[in-house]
Amino acid sequence: MMSNLNRPLPRLILIALVAALAVSLVAFERVAGSNSASRGIAYAAPMPPADLFMLSVIEDDGALGWHQLCHSTQAQVPENMLVQQASAEHTARAKQGLKLTLDFIGARPRPIGGELRVYIVTGHWPNGTTQMSTYSVLTQASGCVEDAKNQ
Repeated sequence: MMSNLNRPLPRLILIALVAALAVSLVAFERVAGSNSASRGIAYAAPMPPADLFMLSVIEDDGALGWHQLCHSTQAQVPENMLVQQASAEHTARAKQGLKLTLDFIGARPRPIGGELRVYIVTGHWPNGTTQMSTYSVLTQASGCVEDAKNQ
């Protein structure tokens, strides 16, 4: 597990994706018949960009994650780089037969606008072992993802 990364988002995204690969955590399980992204996130309305960003990490969908980033970050991180990394992760994790679940823990407003949103990603190993990681996602007032940290 990684702890308290204080690097710019472009590098954080790659580190988070590589960290997920390193611990061999796998694809997200959707709850059938609902708009639920996991047991901990259920919406009647469209999901906020931070939730979609975390869903993209779970589902190995680099394009979805890239589209949730603030424009200034998108300018620094090529979309195809995230797509290729997510594809490599998906292939590696699929071989392990592992599953990920995503739980939204809570959100706090930021004084400058936007939110700090906290999530727990749990990896479920085939032998019954679980492994948890905490993610903090900062959003701007517009809702776009400004920063993400795997703690």
